[in-house]
Amino acid sequence: MSETSRPRLLLLAGILAMASLPGTPVRAQVPDSAAAELPTPEPAADTVADGRISPRGAFIRSALIPGWGHAKVGAHVRGAFYFTAEAASAYMIFKTHTRIDRTRRKLTLRETTVTARLEAGGITDPEEIEAALAEDPEIEDLRALEETRTGQREDWIALGLFLMLIGGVDGYVSAHLADFPSAVVLEPTPGGGMQVGLSLPVRF
Repeated sequence: MSETSRPRLLLLAGILAMASLPGTPVRAQVPDSAAAELPTPEPAADTVADGRISPRGAFIRSALIPGWGHAKVGAHVRGAFYFTAEAASAYMIFKTHTRIDRTRRKLTLRETTVTARLEAGGITDPEEIEAALAEDPEIEDLRALEETRTGQREDWIALGLFLMLIGGVDGYVSAHLADFPSAVVLEPTPGGGMQVGLSLPVRF
């Protein structure tokens, strides 16, 4: 055997010896039994076991954005109703606020004009000026209009808060009833009428 072929034979023998050793599992090769023992991740705080949002999550979403929680549980019609109702309430709040601002500008302009005329006539006492302003018909009408519209804005704000709360509660209930089948069924009859049926789930 030549001196040049001896290192090659030693290298080949080492490779064969390593290949004959029993294999050991690497970290990535986890047996099925070990994988089965790994703890399953807990669902998020606002979700249930099957991935749907919890009633609490539906309440928070529906209270923050109208119809959001309803859409998450599949109650799209109810969500659309609350979204439309609260959007209309927000629009009326904005519209009433704009009218109040316009009324106040007119009132300020009228009070400034009347005050300047009184001062030009020699009346400078604040009480006399205020009494004269209260007797002015246009100022009286503008003040009454401002008070009326301020009350209307407060009513719309109260309605908006009420709808926000009711929407959250309805989203909470809709999430609870998401798995329930429709209990009332309407079916047409051959005579042209409607038949009302009640379906109840029964388990054996």
